[in-house]
Amino acid sequence: MSDQPDFDSYSMAQLMEAQTGVNRQKYPERAARIDALIDERRRRGLVDVRGRYPERIRTLPLFDGQFDAYRLSAEGADVLFATYPAGTVIESHTHDTDNYGVITRGELILTLPNQEARFATGSWYHVPAHTPHSARFLVDTEEIEFWFDPVG
Repeated sequence: MSDQPDFDSYSMAQLMEAQTGVNRQKYPERAARIDALIDERRRRGLVDVRGRYPERIRTLPLFDGQFDAYRLSAEGADVLFATYPAGTVIESHTHDTDNYGVITRGELILTLPNQEARFATGSWYHVPAHTPHSARFLVDTEEIEFWFDPVG
């Protein structure tokens, strides 16, 4: 069993953070793996977390999660400006928040219990709190997500 993290599943923001934080003397193989993944994503044009968002949005803090996004905190909610390269898969998970999103470019394939749906540019979707769901992106996709604190 390796103590090497599964860097393949890291978002670009997580890889960039890992690249700056890795002890290259102590973990040269880990550093080389991180560098290789970043180089590969650069070659494929996937390094740009910014998407097509305005400069003001690109100054927001990065979201630390399974995908690349800018995070805007608001009272009772977070707003995420997310970018998903083609081929991104987010495995089944749940949130404590009530989530709404609108696709601004590309397409989301969202799987909820007993249901799979496609959401194209301009489409809104809803994932209730504590609902297991997964997502796939066959094309480069951007969206704005609203993660609302539960009511009550």
